[in-house]
Amino acid sequence: MEVYELLRKKGLINDSAIDTKIMHDWSINNILDFNGEINSLIKPINRISSKQLPTYKFTANAELSGQAYGGCIGPNCRIKRVEELNRFAALWADKVYVHSYFDEHEIMARTSLLAESRIEDFDFRYIYSGNLKCLIRLKRLVETGIVEIVRGEAQLCPRCMAEAISRNE
Repeated sequence: MEVYELLRKKGLINDSAIDTKIMHDWSINNILDFNGEINSLIKPINRISSKQLPTYKFTANAELSGQAYGGCIGPNCRIKRVEELNRFAALWADKVYVHSYFDEHEIMARTSLLAESRIEDFDFRYIYSGNLKCLIRLKRLVETGIVEIVRGEAQLCPRCMAEAISRNE
């Protein structure tokens, strides 16, 4: 998938590299530029027709997919949830749709809170590095097609994607 090629190209290949670049090396503008690049590579949910949906399809809610707004924002907790999703998807699903960690409405909402405060800057970087770590954990299932990362539009609840489930049904 092109998303993982972009991660490789930017040197975001493991947790250590992500921490170094996101938490220390890149400016907020660098992160936002990167987010624009990665977000453009993720397919919008409204481009998936019901004819494409397999028999055992699921849309992971924010908690199961390790979203920062789905529970604890700590990367270790989020990674644990994504690893549970990996096991669930590999065993029980033909296809699992995961709401993108890089949707502009969520990223821009977080950056609008940034001020001169180093705490808010740290929180943004902390959450964004967690987004990348979760994405890396999904790589094998994304590459095999079991998991698909999708961008939400106005019709989706960014927290649980309940409308996406009812529309896909």
